[in-house]
Amino acid sequence: MMDSGSFMHFASGFLAMLGASALRSIVLAGVAGVLLTIFCVKDVTLRLAVWKLALWSALAMPLLALVLPPVQFAVPVAVSSQFERFGFGGTAAFRTSSPLRVVADGAVDANDSSRAAHQEFADAAAGRSHVATHRGSGIAAGFAGFSSADGSSLKSAGIVERLRWNNSWALIALAMYLAMAGLLLSRLFIGWIFGRRLIRGAVAIRDPRASLSLSLRAFPGRLRETPLLAESDAVLVPVTLGVARPVILLPADWREWDSDKLNAVLAHELSHIGRGDALMQRLAKLHRAIFWFSPLAWWLDRELGRLAEEASDEAALAGGADREWIEY
Repeated sequence: MMDSGSFMHFASGFLAMLGASALRSIVLAGVAGVLLTIFCVKDVTLRLAVWKLALWSALAMPLLALVLPPVQFAVPVAVSSQFERFGFGGTAAFRTSSPLRVVADGAVDANDSSRAAHQEFADAAAGRSHVATHRGSGIAAGFAGFSSADGSSLKSAGIVERLRWNNSWALIALAMYLAMAGLLLSRLFIGWIFGRRLIRGAVAIRDPRASLSLSLRAFPGRLRETPLLAESDAVLVPVTLGVARPVILLPADWREWDSDKLNAVLAHELSHIGRGDALMQRLAKLHRAIFWFSPLAWWLDRELGRLAEEASDEAALAGGADREWIEY
């Protein structure tokens, strides 16, 4: 069974690994954005491919961190003094000369600070006069008598408070992370359940006009098989659901559309299926749930969705659709 010290080591290392991975992903995305800007890349498909690659890299970053070098960045003296104030000055990550250099690497031993502080505590408390321990409600409180001559008990008390603060900080941070990640993962799971219910409640479309239009546009897109086409009263706009076996859902009033609008809608949705946008959407939301504290995770989720819609609009236009039918 994991004791408190081992648990604190795990919590600190886990949070450090997440932070380092998020930082590396931000750096990688920043480089990609700069290159896209320098070369004035306007092609939507290429931009989408670049940010998909950034997403895959961000998801794999915790594993890539095992082979990548540490990420280092300088922190001003004013900021490092605040770390010292709150008791982080003794950690392996922050114990450096000024200006402070922080190593954002999950491999940093998170117990270095605890071992150093415990040793400092033992040295400082060597000359203590007595220690009284009071236990109540399962909480142990140590009271050290102090010597006015050397003030060692004051130093010891300060170290104990620092240890307590470090432990409390790690527990609070881990609890906050798990709560938010759990909430976002729950939303992702609920969305998947809702999508499955929509598919089960939909009615397959057997209309010859729609089936012919779907088949003519599916094969040029090199799809392995023609996706299922269905209608549902629960949707107001066309939507594609499913990854392994995608389904195109049309609103109940689709029969009122003329052939041009139907063709444009199907070309748009088939383009999503051909690129695997449904899978990327789920991966983007999974990445957002894991790295919710990183602004890159939220930005990638929105940007990939926006670019996927633009790319599908362009595919529909390339297939001869009228632009007015793209704005559905």
